[in-house]
Amino acid sequence: MPLLEFNNVGFGYKTGGRIVDNISFSVEKGELVAIIGASGCGKSTLFRLITRLEANYDGSIEVNGEPIEKSGAIAAFMPQKDLLLPWRNILKNVALPLETLKMPKQERISRAKNALSRVGLSGCEEKKPSELSGGMRQRASFARTLMTAELGRELLLLDEPFSALDSITRTQMQDWLLKQVRSLDKTVMLITHDIDEALLLAGRVIVLCDKPASIARQADSSMIKSREHLFTPQAIQLKEELTQLLSADAVLREADTEVTENAR
Repeated sequence: MPLLEFNNVGFGYKTGGRIVDNISFSVEKGELVAIIGASGCGKSTLFRLITRLEANYDGSIEVNGEPIEKSGAIAAFMPQKDLLLPWRNILKNVALPLETLKMPKQERISRAKNALSRVGLSGCEEKKPSELSGGMRQRASFARTLMTAELGRELLLLDEPFSALDSITRTQMQDWLLKQVRSLDKTVMLITHDIDEALLLAGRVIVLCDKPASIARQADSSMIKSREHLFTPQAIQLKEELTQLLSADAVLREADTEVTENAR
């Protein structure tokens, strides 16, 4: 039984029209799935539906075979920006999810220190976010997401976690995250607009195209297990096919935008 299943899901706002339409896919336990598509195409909307920040959708969303509305919170969410509280040190930022449970202070500190150790930030507990590099702040944000996941959340949702980083730091963080997720007993969904990132990190890539967005393709990328594998003939061909899909969608979106602006 899949952990998560979307069946003909559609969603939109009354004032803004449809955002996604006829979305169907499933995510197996332990799987790492990437969702790629143009900016603003509806990728983050899928995460908002999973976390129930949005409702009134068409179709059905199921968790372990039950309607998502009947399930408890299943997802730990890491947004694009680290959202660390600037007045708190890193230890207290990471421990924040545990404070809502009124967990004893010593247990909170112990768990938060362990999470920081897992992401290579031991020794940074007393530093403020402003004292860390962008990559280190993202590691701290990931540690906080892990703390939430350890509260019983089966699914990690990562929404373009490295989009704000420079290219060198981004490459380093991709390799780091690849090692992290392989060591976790969790299911992971990753949103990105970077095809290389999707192929490197995920075992399956879901491509969103059109407006409203629908699934144009689901591609198996499980053969790419390291950065070196991105340069194999099979990986290069897959990347070209996905690039063509997204490029064609970008052209259609640009034409649609011009028509809308001319109509105004």
